[in-house]
Amino acid sequence: MSRRQGASSSSYSVSSFMSDELDYSDSLSLHEDSSTEHSGSRSELLSSLSVDLKMPPTEHVQSPAPHRDLEDMDFDADLQDRLQKAFDEIVKLKKENLEESCQRQQVEKELLVVRKKAKKLQDHLLKELQHSKGFEEARAADQRLIQKLKKDIELLKIQRDEYLEKFHQASDQILLQPLGAAKEAHEQDKHEIETLREGISQLKIHRDEYLAKFQEKNKPKLAPVQDIAVRYSEGHTQFTLDQLKLATENFSELLKIGEGGYGRVYKGTICDTAVAIKILRHNENLQGLLQFQREVLILTKVRHPHLVNLLGACDEVSALVYDYLPNGSLEDRLSCKGNTPALTWQVRTRIIGEICSALIFLHSHKPKPIVHGDLKPSNILLDADLVSKLGDFGIARFLVPSDTSTMVHLTDHPIGTMFYSDPEYMAHGRHPREIVKRVEDAMINDELHTIIDRSAGEWPFVQWLRQ
Repeated sequence: MSRRQGASSSSYSVSSFMSDELDYSDSLSLHEDSSTEHSGSRSELLSSLSVDLKMPPTEHVQSPAPHRDLEDMDFDADLQDRLQKAFDEIVKLKKENLEESCQRQQVEKELLVVRKKAKKLQDHLLKELQHSKGFEEARAADQRLIQKLKKDIELLKIQRDEYLEKFHQASDQILLQPLGAAKEAHEQDKHEIETLREGISQLKIHRDEYLAKFQEKNKPKLAPVQDIAVRYSEGHTQFTLDQLKLATENFSELLKIGEGGYGRVYKGTICDTAVAIKILRHNENLQGLLQFQREVLILTKVRHPHLVNLLGACDEVSALVYDYLPNGSLEDRLSCKGNTPALTWQVRTRIIGEICSALIFLHSHKPKPIVHGDLKPSNILLDADLVSKLGDFGIARFLVPSDTSTMVHLTDHPIGTMFYSDPEYMAHGRHPREIVKRVEDAMINDELHTIIDRSAGEWPFVQWLRQ
């Protein structure tokens, strides 16, 4: 009887414990919508276990005492087994519920982070939209400024024409007036001419300011990587400033291979190809910009084995990109810069022929001949095989064909290297115009060996005589 009562009380405690577990599962289901169905199945499982473990009341049991003791023992063992299984199942369910709760909290945290990023992106897009509106307004202001400057220019032109007309009329009157009146009119004309000159000077100042502002405002923006190769005519490439910085390691001093009044030259690498990048200076005036445009214009129209090959240009910084020529300039090789070996006479005479062929090609260009205008050793570059290339077309000009047969072109705008002197003249004071006569005299007197450069080896004519 005591065992039955113990079993009955055990059944009641298990039922009570499982009912509490069901209440816990139901409370979890109120906060976890995603696990409602799963919690319900667990509740049904626990309820069935609770019902199976309950014992009937003792007053309804009518069986002999020994047989009942055996049944009670079997029932206790079965009850312990079921209790253990139920307890294991409850622990497992608690663990699963805890894991699901942690996962849900982690998902909620990630969702919060995503929402913050979305809000930040939305704010950034709004700022970009406002910036684009400001750019459009600035562009409209520039257009208004351009229109105003055009009107000012037209007005100054009208005033200039009026001044000129008055000047011509006054000049005609001077011829008919007495000397005193003529002097007075002359002074008045001088005053008007000075006024006209001041107006023209102001016009030039306005023009330069307008061009500077226009170039600053309308510098090309950085394009996406897939759009940076905008082609010039005849296959020349428009490079961006970012490409040139990448090619020269942000214009590293270690990669600078030349510098002068024209600008700086860097060695770079673009698409695994060695290139030379020349950046022109034009901050002070428009002369550098005009040289840049002229060099691009000429080198996109002509091709010759002994002219430098222009690969492309960058309008943002007035930069030109050429094939890299590793042996530097003819000036460097003639002076054996960097302890390089002297050029032999065979190489020197070949270079002379190559440059002559390049000049003949330029002078024969159709429809307008081209004059280089700045031929000197530093503008003759040498490749890896010492093949010469004529470069620096910044001051080259197209000549207008004339009916006359003269080969002289006169200009009132001096260009070229103003202070370049022949090395022979700098070393010995001998004028380069006398070199032809001195060579002829040396050959007649059999003294050619006294005036030639011995570092280049024996003169080929001397070798021929020895043979």
